[in-house]
Amino acid sequence: MEHDNDLELDIEALKNQIKQDVAQPKLTPDQLHTALERYVDTLNNLNAQQFRKGLHDVMARNVYFKDPFNEVRGLADVEDVFAKLFADHPNAALRVHTHAGRGDTGYVEWRLFYTDTSGQPQHRNVISKLLFDENGKVRAQMDYWDSGEYYFRRLPLLGPLLDWLARRKSA
Repeated sequence: MEHDNDLELDIEALKNQIKQDVAQPKLTPDQLHTALERYVDTLNNLNAQQFRKGLHDVMARNVYFKDPFNEVRGLADVEDVFAKLFADHPNAALRVHTHAGRGDTGYVEWRLFYTDTSGQPQHRNVISKLLFDENGKVRAQMDYWDSGEYYFRRLPLLGPLLDWLARRKSA
């Protein structure tokens, strides 16, 4: 994992690059379409046995990845995030519902299906913002999902407290 200072510098550099990319996309509309379709196909077929190859096919070596619980730089660290997902949920499946893009940016709406530790089927709705490099590989992925709904509310002590606070606020 990168040091916090290095990650902060990388994030600032990424923000500056995004500002430039908005004005001057690196991909043509057809190239973006191809890159998005390749990413969607890969996501729909990721599994515990072949996720590393899938990630290598669609992500740049120095990819930046962020979700509510992770913020990493580099393909090896992204692989670690997915390795933990598939170690915790070997039969997890990812299914894309829709996607769109413009310039070098894509958006993918997808759902993660998995079984929790008690054997109950679960799902998580996710929106991914993707920034593509000039080769059509993902150079940044930011995943957005409700960690309160899908994680914190399921914790034995914290979940009931959050539910109580939500009821009290709406009363």
